[in-house]
Amino acid sequence: SDLNHRDSEIEQAVKVIQTYAFPGRTQHLFAYEHRLPPPPDAAVRRRRNGLLGITFTDISAVLEAELERQGVLADRPDGSPSPWRCTRANDRYQLCGSYPRVLVVPRDFGDNDLPLVAAFRSGQRLPVLTWGTRGDSASIWRSSQPKVGMSASCAPDERLLELMATACGAADAARAILHIVDCRPRANAMANRAAGAGYESTANYPSSRLEFFNIENVHHMRHSLGRITNMMLSPNGQDVHHASHVDETKWLTHVRLVLKASWETANLVYRRASVLVHCSHGWDRTSQVVGLAQIMLDPYFRTFEGFPVLVEKDWLAFGHAFQLRLA
Repeated sequence: SDLNHRDSEIEQAVKVIQTYAFPGRTQHLFAYEHRLPPPPDAAVRRRRNGLLGITFTDISAVLEAELERQGVLADRPDGSPSPWRCTRANDRYQLCGSYPRVLVVPRDFGDNDLPLVAAFRSGQRLPVLTWGTRGDSASIWRSSQPKVGMSASCAPDERLLELMATACGAADAARAILHIVDCRPRANAMANRAAGAGYESTANYPSSRLEFFNIENVHHMRHSLGRITNMMLSPNGQDVHHASHVDETKWLTHVRLVLKASWETANLVYRRASVLVHCSHGWDRTSQVVGLAQIMLDPYFRTFEGFPVLVEKDWLAFGHAFQLRLA
């Protein structure tokens, strides 16, 4: 009888877990049922979603509040104005449909040239600021690859990157450097160049220093994840060969390369440089690298309050294709 009672308790526990993990209604998911109520004096605007019946923060208000927290638009400690400014050129997503409405660009770069820069970048995803500080102009920027092809150029795009470099306040403007973290393998970038896209060359971007970080695309990542998942779930695994089998999946290689690019980005910014991060389209590898770099740099993003802001800013607002990646 004790054995039957124990089996009955196990079955009940399994049913409870299945009910909470796969509820019949979306509103019963853990994220919706178990959450703190919004503070009554919340400074950000909120709106109501009638489909799910949940209250969430307006994304533009989140970005504006985050920019204020970072202090990137405030005057510098010496009283000089910020080298960056907020633009509403994408207020109706006319500039880039996968970017937020609130964008930060160099102060001396006009809105009239932004459409030209967007047209020169894959998916219209032009370089914009995602993290900075009030103390100086060390910052993290993100974008997609330029459409340089074999010989194309774009003067506004080149000027934008020049302003991003010189804003760091080098005593000699000629020595100002913008570091470009290209997440892709060099071979992939070269292939994209033959197809009309590519990467920034020092001939057209003399103030930039580009480095490739050899992170494979989402298709390689998905294949590797499938292999390590199947290996872990296989009942025929042998412990003596476990390490070699994990290595064969290349999953830890992918993780190592993402962490390496993130650390290098954070280290450059820590040394008071500006860094532009991009891959091909700028919504998979780019989001991973800039997100992890900010976690390393900014303790706010390592809190229960700050981490959701980071996800909402650099994944949701900047157009990560959740509907495709998690389908």
